[in-house]
Amino acid sequence: MAEVPELMSRAVHAAGADSGQPQLLAAADWVIAMRGMWGYHNPARQVADAIGATGAQSVMADIGILQTTPFARAAGAIAAGAIDVAVVCGAEAKFRSLQAAIAGEEETVTDPTAEVAPDQHWQPSGDIVHRLEVEKRLVAPVQQYAMIENAFRARHGQSIADHRAEIGALWTEFNRVAQSNEAAWFGEPRSAAFLTDPSPDNRMLAFPYNKWHTSQWNVNQGAAFVLCSAEAARAHGVAPDRWIFPWSVAESNHLRPLIQRPDVWASPGFEAALDAVLEHAGCEADALGPLELYSCFPIAVRVQADHLGLGPDRLTCTGGMAFAGGPLNNFVLQGLAAVVARLRAGPGGPGLVTAVSGLLTKQGAAVFSAEPPPRPFESIEVGPPSAPAVAIDADRTGPGQVVSYTVRGDRDGPVDAVVLVQFADGVRTLATQTPPDVAAWTSGEPIGRRVEVTDGGVIATV
Repeated sequence: MAEVPELMSRAVHAAGADSGQPQLLAAADWVIAMRGMWGYHNPARQVADAIGATGAQSVMADIGILQTTPFARAAGAIAAGAIDVAVVCGAEAKFRSLQAAIAGEEETVTDPTAEVAPDQHWQPSGDIVHRLEVEKRLVAPVQQYAMIENAFRARHGQSIADHRAEIGALWTEFNRVAQSNEAAWFGEPRSAAFLTDPSPDNRMLAFPYNKWHTSQWNVNQGAAFVLCSAEAARAHGVAPDRWIFPWSVAESNHLRPLIQRPDVWASPGFEAALDAVLEHAGCEADALGPLELYSCFPIAVRVQADHLGLGPDRLTCTGGMAFAGGPLNNFVLQGLAAVVARLRAGPGGPGLVTAVSGLLTKQGAAVFSAEPPPRPFESIEVGPPSAPAVAIDADRTGPGQVVSYTVRGDRDGPVDAVVLVQFADGVRTLATQTPPDVAAWTSGEPIGRRVEVTDGGVIATV
């Protein structure tokens, strides 16, 4: 079973073949690899060597770099005349690791570039999580996204039952799309009841999320793209019917930990990025063609769909990260591949692909089309939210109100509740309840309820 660099190389060769002129690959000036859940030092160099692009610069884009960034930087460099051809690739091989573990074998990892540093190393800066989140073990993505989800539910005045049904319906629609996606890793049919109700095969991870609400990482998947100038495409004989044009990329890279966000349920960065790319494209959301919204958890989709005003049947071409598979950075490449196929297939509006980094921390949106752009390509950086970060006091005790929460579980059932509490002066803290009063947190509406935080950050009453 192929290792990550081989998966990347296969995908790049497939992209070259798809262009109709595979010799274009050897002209690459940059080969950009999106880091995933693996430890290879410089897979971009391996890919460059495999495609004959020995003069290309190898680039590593670390986790924390938005998945739209390689397209923004490569397209920008091409538009500026700095380079002519760039390759963007990614892959995950956790299924290979799983198979080795099941067989009781040590996974073989081959890394001939272990001593070869990338020519460019793109790394994020700043802290995604607050130190109190670390102390309270609120760092797992499923837990933080569950807290955003619960706050979103309360904001929209939904009952817990109606909210869970809506999530089930949304994920059922994503599963329906995955069933017709030949590249989907987990394309078997899943009913709304299975997706909604915890069970041994779909255990609760962090209320209201079960296992199959989350992105799945046990896959062996790769994807790749070739970006080039129109002049390079013509020079290499790439037929115009293979061309797809990047219109714009908009990103919000402002960092703010979850517990310090004034509106836990909102994503102002996504709203700004989506508005920016649509404005540059000169179209409304309902005029878009194929979409692939980043779908690590239901709330990531819901905040975008809510802002765009689009229904669940418009949001994915793949079936999403729970069913099509592909965690972290590589999924956006897989989603874009599906969007490109739709754009080439026939008339329609421009396509939209979105990306997330961190805990809904950074947000990106990119518009592509089979038609030339109405304006020159633009990479847009949207500004930080105007509202200041909320103050945090790890040691505060006394009465406060629940801002959001989740009940964390393991294979044996509920473990504890972790609660974001706000005091009368606007200061917040994180508190826990062990064991959790499950009924109190999973029925009625806990958000807005008065609680008492005692020494050690423990909820005394609900």
